[in-house]
Amino acid sequence: MAISRLLSPRRLSPGVKYCAFVVPTHLLGVEAALGVEATETHRGQLA
Repeated sequence: MAISRLLSPRRLSPGVKYCAFVVPTHLLGVEAALGVEATETHRGQLA
């Protein structure tokens, strides 16, 4: 199990429902999300 903290660049109002979208920015994260076996050559590369 993994736990993450999402940060917002602006103050959010209490009691308001928001949608959060988590988008992988590194190629390794993209491969993991797609179920592709990750390779060492993509470590640290931006998607």
